[in-house]
Amino acid sequence: FLGGGLVDSGNAAWMAADQPLIDFSASKSVIGSVMLSARRRSYQLRVTYGHNSRAIGTEFDASDGDPTAGHQVRFAGSAVNFTLAECSFKGGDGILATSGHTEIAVEACSFANNRGLARLEAGFSGVLLWGPTNTYGSCPRVIYAARANQVICSDPRVNVRSLDGTVTFQAATR
Repeated sequence: FLGGGLVDSGNAAWMAADQPLIDFSASKSVIGSVMLSARRRSYQLRVTYGHNSRAIGTEFDASDGDPTAGHQVRFAGSAVNFTLAECSFKGGDGILATSGHTEIAVEACSFANNRGLARLEAGFSGVLLWGPTNTYGSCPRVIYAARANQVICSDPRVNVRSLDGTVTFQAATR
């Protein structure tokens, strides 16, 4: 997708399934300028395996009238070092990491008209590296984490909270 493209899940059966448009398990690879438009229970990207890959300029989109029900990008498995740079998130809950030990870097991404930034479950033993140049529009500026050491956040506008939202963590800044 380095030259651009559109992937749209307009199929009713697909929209009812909890499945990704792209199931990514590659090393030293790039997902480029493509709009991944998911709706309802479908979502845009699942990363399960590989190392040193990136999504650059990728648009994780959902229509205003039919947003995704959950997180747009999901990490589960043994991927290592994945970067999201200059990506756009709209119409969903952002990033979810349920398992694995990867470093997920998020830099210069926009989250306008999104319901969330990120959620890091207890089974995720990696770290989310959150840069200072992301933009948010009306999106809540909160990352939910099972443990404070799952997040390194250099953006003072973002809060890091426990999974239930009751405890505010002091995340490392570097």
